[in-house]
Amino acid sequence: MAKAIPMDTNKDAILAYLKNDEAKDSDLTRKQQQLLDWFVDAYTFFRNYNSMTETISALKKMGERRGDPISSSTARRYVNDALELFGSVNKMKAEVIKHIVMETLLDARSMAKAQNNAMALKEIAKELRAAGMDDDAGALIAEDIEQHNVYIMIDQTAERALKKVHQGGFIDLGDILNNQAEEAEIIEEEKNG
Repeated sequence: MAKAIPMDTNKDAILAYLKNDEAKDSDLTRKQQQLLDWFVDAYTFFRNYNSMTETISALKKMGERRGDPISSSTARRYVNDALELFGSVNKMKAEVIKHIVMETLLDARSMAKAQNNAMALKEIAKELRAAGMDDDAGALIAEDIEQHNVYIMIDQTAERALKKVHQGGFIDLGDILNNQAEEAEIIEEEKNG
């Protein structure tokens, strides 16, 4: 008669530890703490790399750097256990995705406010409304954005040139030079005797 395959008590203990807010690191054995570190790394690599092969390669290199080399099959098992513990990245629920998007937009809004970036704040407000967030307390208040006015003083010739470019889209520099010549003061040299 075949023996029943026992459940992975290490994985169960890690899962219980993660679910319990009051759990301490001392609740896990040294081996379970090491496994948890491997699972977190495996999950992170799997999310950031394009394939299982790349993830396994990265985990093997991580093991070598830690002085605890692992085989390809162990790395694959760590990835599969991590996905079982933390959930498959490809099977996220819509609510989770919406939550991540909202948190990202709120962070972006904070950064844009700190930088006085009105354009970014307007875009983020539009995205937040599109995502269904009706946040009056954090709504965009344009008056709160520090305004920066720049005044450039130019002479009459430059002003005329800009008006011509604005009206016609081009400028005749010869015309401007002729006008300057007509307006120029003629100063005669005095002959010193």
